[in-house]
Amino acid sequence: MANMIEKNEYGVRKTILIAPELAFAIPVQVGNTGIDADEKTGKKIIKAGTAIGGSTSVFGKRDEVLNKTETADEAQGILLHDVDVTAGANNGSMLVAGYVDTDKIDTKDLPGEDVQKALTRILFMKGI
Repeated sequence: MANMIEKNEYGVRKTILIAPELAFAIPVQVGNTGIDADEKTGKKIIKAGTAIGGSTSVFGKRDEVLNKTETADEAQGILLHDVDVTAGANNGSMLVAGYVDTDKIDTKDLPGEDVQKALTRILFMKGI
């Protein structure tokens, strides 16, 4: 029986925060619903700054699996770091409150204006 070897690269994590000491994040499970694999790597990565949520609040049901969302009604926070969901749901950190530099988030991953307004404890600022 062949052994499966998983190769991981480690380094400094990308930060989207302006003032990390003023941020509040909680651990969550992040699902891969609606996430397409990268054509080059074959991995499903949800990028830092992406809005996540669901129809059930993770604050009331801590084992709720959250997914990428583009609607203000479902948004509960944004991912603090990239999360690899290639093999299914994985652990992530959801930013609930803090100051975010929008220049550090890819434009395709940046939550829409309505989602930003719904996340009232997160202040989205351009270029600090």
